[in-house]
Amino acid sequence: MGLSEINARMQYEKDPKLQEKFGSFEKYFEYKALELKKESILTYGKNVSDSIKNSVKGWALEQEAKKDEAEQRYYAALQQYSLMKSGEDKALSNLRTVYSNYGENSTQFNDAMKSYKNSTNTLFDANIELSCARDHFNSANKNAFMSYLTTRNLQG
Repeated sequence: MGLSEINARMQYEKDPKLQEKFGSFEKYFEYKALELKKESILTYGKNVSDSIKNSVKGWALEQEAKKDEAEQRYYAALQQYSLMKSGEDKALSNLRTVYSNYGENSTQFNDAMKSYKNSTNTLFDANIELSCARDHFNSANKNAFMSYLTTRNLQG
């Protein structure tokens, strides 16, 4: 006889309502055993459910962090693009000025042309980085929003 059976027998013998309801200790003990199993199954189900919810919340927080990183990359790329665009505009303006003052066959024009080509190349690279960063940010933002909706549905 286990400890749970001894406790159940003491409870059964002390309570005339239990004796009347179940008629015998064996029926009462069988009922208690089924209740324990039912409770442990419900506890297990709740633990699994809580574990899934916590995993999804962790995933959602990870998606939010990725969105924040992508957003920082995007704004850094946008700032870099703006700087490179300004540099290209200045190089083009300088090229026009040098062309007006010295002509197409001058050393100054060749130097200004090299500077303009370099600024155009760096602007092109900055534009590619901006485009990639924008796509990455859009994707991360969509994932973060979807994870937000998922966690919102879990709370209901």
